[in-house]
This record gives sequence, C-alpha cells and structure tokens, in this order.
Amino acid sequence: MKVYIETMGCAMNSRDSEHLLSELSKLDYKETSDPKTADLILINTCSVREKPERKLFSEIGQFAKIKKPNAKIGVCGCTASHMGADILKKAP
Repeated sequence: MKVYIETMGCAMNSRDSEHLLSELSKLDYKETSDPKTADLILINTCSVREKPERKLFSEIGQFAKIKKPNAKIGVCGCTASHMGADILKKAP
C-alpha cells in the first residue's frame, strides 16, 4: 500500500511526518510523492501558521477530488487536535 503525507507548518511537523512514515512502513506502507496513487493520504497540520482551518479544508477538498476511490484521507497534527470534531462534521 502507498501513503502520501502533506506536511503543513512548523519544523516539528516535518519530524512528526518522518516518524509517521517510519511507523507506517512497519505496516508495509510505501511513501509516494503522488497523492493520486496513495491508499492513504495524511495531512499533518499546524495551527500556529496563519489560516490553518481554511488551508486544511482546501487541502481536504483538493485531495478528495483526485484520490483513488477507496483511499482514505486522515488529518493529524495540532490543528487536528484542536478541531477534531469540527473536521469530522465539515469533511466526514
């Protein structure tokens, strides 16, 4: 299976994305640079940068248009922690 991770924001998120890739590789996920080929698309977010909510939902919308039919989109990072329920309501 293939995973694509979009990292938004701070340097810590870059390290977190690397850790996610390492853990997912143990589950036989391989990183892809093309979200269209991914079975799992993760958006690693940062709430410190400006307009994180608008940017997040824009990214979700863009990925939803191009993803494979059975691919999943997940959100992680501090914006996800702060907005978890709202994300599920606005982008189920």
